[in-house]
Amino acid sequence: MNTNPIRRRFFKTLSLFLTAFLMAFVVWVVAINATDPLEKRIFPNPIHLEVIGLDQNLVISNSSLQNIELILTAPQSTWANLINGYQPVKATVNLAGLSIGQYDLEIKIQIDSRAVRIENISPRSIHVNLEPKFN
Repeated sequence: MNTNPIRRRFFKTLSLFLTAFLMAFVVWVVAINATDPLEKRIFPNPIHLEVIGLDQNLVISNSSLQNIELILTAPQSTWANLINGYQPVKATVNLAGLSIGQYDLEIKIQIDSRAVRIENISPRSIHVNLEPKFN
């Protein structure tokens, strides 16, 4: 059985190309991590909780919120932007559609950078008591 020499050459060249591409990708990843390594740290700035969606006829009578602590992983170059506020870190709790009562609500964190990964949020939720607003 005689195999086609062009086909054989094509698959040999293709396998060499894929091997070279994979090696180049590995070298690129190693170089990026060496020049701008990922750092896992506690975010040092205070984070203010923003309440959104609160009905104008309701008031929060208590909340169990202390300080929000975040553990983030980000490239070393991104940390300066986070700490200086160039890439804001926001914490929100959504009260839209809620009526009088007690709720345990999840705290949502927003960071304007894809390079940042949220490792941990403490606390993850807040206890809120909504009561009618008296004028």
